[in-house]
Amino acid sequence: MPVVRKRPRKTKSERAAINREVRTHNACPAIESIAKVGNELRLAVVSSLIQRPLRFNELLETATGLDPRSLSRVLKYLGSEGIVHGDVLSTQPFAVQYSLTEKGRQLEPVVEALRVWGERWIIPEIAPSSATRLSS
Repeated sequence: MPVVRKRPRKTKSERAAINREVRTHNACPAIESIAKVGNELRLAVVSSLIQRPLRFNELLETATGLDPRSLSRVLKYLGSEGIVHGDVLSTQPFAVQYSLTEKGRQLEPVVEALRVWGERWIIPEIAPSSATRLSS
């Protein structure tokens, strides 16, 4: 009876790297852009930093839906993508102020366009159902 050897299964990180490579070669720029900043937490941070530079705790207060661990992860990711920059203000106590880089500033019209689109097409869909519940 012949011996059948199984190929070792790829790890999760190996599969993710393969998927990234395939996606990068086949995707259009719009899809790649959404992959970089297109989730709710990343957009919340970018949107908050468009107004002004903020410290970590200020970002926690303004960017709803973020816990400290998630915010830290999002800031590290956006920093690695060159969208956000952190300036150390002091070491005792440790304080960092986060701001958008030039690359991040270029997202301002995109975020504004999404806000305008949402006010026109998403908010009206939500408002009637909540108004109905309030009047019941």
